[in-house]
Amino acid sequence: MKFVFTLISLMVLALGWLFWQQRHPAPAIALLDIEKVIADSTPGKAGRAHLDKLALHFRQGLQQVHNDYQQSPAAEQQRVIANAEQMLDQQFEREERTVSDDLKKIILDEAEKWRKKHGAGLVLPAQLALASAGEENCTEEVLQAVNQREIRFARLPQLDFLQPEGMASPQPPLPGRQ
Repeated sequence: MKFVFTLISLMVLALGWLFWQQRHPAPAIALLDIEKVIADSTPGKAGRAHLDKLALHFRQGLQQVHNDYQQSPAAEQQRVIANAEQMLDQQFEREERTVSDDLKKIILDEAEKWRKKHGAGLVLPAQLALASAGEENCTEEVLQAVNQREIRFARLPQLDFLQPEGMASPQPPLPGRQ
């Protein structure tokens, strides 16, 4: 008798759980191809163009340092150029991170708007999905929304290479400007 009572109790519990699942379905999951949005979006392309311009600007500045110090002794030339390269690398990495962070903020904002509009419980990067069984893909809609956004970049910096102490400037200061 106890066995039958336990079996009936388990069946009622299982049916209750199934009923609850029917009334409270799992939240919808949408997939977003972030790499595609970054590569194909207007702000993503603008970011790459900005970084390309910045890299060219830095290469030109470094070439100017090479030209300015070409008559200097080899040891001084190497120190000055190494210092300039290090400074430019650090500055470029900072700007690269800034562009990336700004773009990710825009994508996150638009993905959250899409999630709320469509009642999805979760938007995951498509790159994390090992397998998918018909989850909704929101990439195109988010891409269109991101294309409507504008991203602003810093102006190209004035390149002033401060040399380590003890290094002479390649040219003497102009008279009256000491």
